[in-house]
Amino acid sequence: MMNEMIFSLSSWPRAIVHIDGDAFFTSCEEVIHPELKGKPLITGGERGIVACASYSAKKQGVTRGVPLHQAKVLCPDLIILPSDYETYR
Repeated sequence: MMNEMIFSLSSWPRAIVHIDGDAFFTSCEEVIHPELKGKPLITGGERGIVACASYSAKKQGVTRGVPLHQAKVLCPDLIILPSDYETYR
């Protein structure tokens, strides 16, 4: 009975996987720009809100969805970058 319940990926017609990589966009930026590693950094500045915050920025209270003006108050030395979704792919 138990063997009948084993599933494989090929038995599914289609699967969608959602993975939330914490600080993924800012981690990509740190790889591209090593001088930014460990600094308070966000992406999404072009939208007026934080799309992604680095761990350093999060320690100062900056999180995803925070308006840009509030993020600057929470973290005056914040580095703001536009999101580069093509690179993150």
